Amino acid sequence: MITRTLLTLSSLCALLVGCGSNTAEQDSDPGPPRGEVHGEVAERPEGTSAVEGELETLLGQMRMVEGKRVVDFELRNRGERDLEIAYRVEWMDRRGNAVADDGSWVLVHLPPGGSVPVEASAPSRAAESWSVRAVEPGTAEN
Repeated sequence: MITRTLLTLSSLCALLVGCGSNTAEQDSDPGPPRGEVHGEVAERPEGTSAVEGELETLLGQMRMVEGKRVVDFELRNRGERDLEIAYRVEWMDRRGNAVADDGSWVLVHLPPGGSVPVEASAPSRAAESWSVRAVEPGTAEN
């Protein structure tokens, strides 16, 4: 009886080890690189906005929530170097005038080809369009 139990336990352990190795093989492809969000700052950091040329937004969707627009997209580094940036989504009304918001900036690290998901809510019902502003802190503004 004890031998039979030990044999059954050994078989189960071997089966579990085999299943674990299959998972490791499936996880070997990490997919596209991801960026890391490092927090928020209340004011625009000192730096240059030239980094905007190295970024692209990949639109996911725009929807209405309680009468306000909400946009989901990916912010991606299309350049060939690591980027440490601060970005924000700015909203405009029908006439192209800025709609007041909290003014916060999100700090992000983006490797080449890396991206971060963004969800931005309009600060008011008057906001109809949006754009992304980005700066690379620590570099002189031209």
